[in-house]
Amino acid sequence: MIVDEVCDTAPILQGKRGTLMEEILCMEHITKQFGSVFANRDINLEVRRGV
Repeated sequence: MIVDEVCDTAPILQGKRGTLMEEILCMEHITKQFGSVFANRDINLEVRRGV
């Protein structure tokens, strides 16, 4: 798996119903490849803390 960047900041955003949603994981430009076959290419993942 190749990860080009990991987000530097962890902003706290206001979600639905006024809850605060802290970003706990952010990865950008993720690629997973098996030989010449790409399972995924250049995807971004952002996970926020649940309530």
